[in-house]
Amino acid sequence: MIGFLGALFFIEALIIGMPIRDLLSHLLIAIFAIVVGAILFALGLVGGGDAKLASVIFLWVGLSVALPALTLICVAGLGISLISIATRHIIPEHRSRLMRTLAMFSVARGVPYGVALALGGVPLIVMPLYSVR
Repeated sequence: MIGFLGALFFIEALIIGMPIRDLLSHLLIAIFAIVVGAILFALGLVGGGDAKLASVIFLWVGLSVALPALTLICVAGLGISLISIATRHIIPEHRSRLMRTLAMFSVARGVPYGVALALGGVPLIVMPLYSVR
């Protein structure tokens, strides 16, 4: 699925006639993101899927929007981390559906970085930002 999302970027780049210089800058930031993600994966800090998702998000947003994307991802990650800390004592077998859902974010399961990546990166992908790319 992540590879498919990456391929869609190249289809869109072809359709909109993205200049090769812009395409290369998008590739550069994606390569940087996958290298950083691979290092974090090797250290056991993130999952492999999270590293791949980050590289695809940065492929889509490009170099010019990378900092706003990183900022939104960090803000989303902070929110998820706070939820994870607040829900650390909730048991997954709770009777309430809401409590079971919140238990999925518990620190005991690990912080779901993919959710932060999606919440922070996807809005920038779907927004028409071609004027700043």
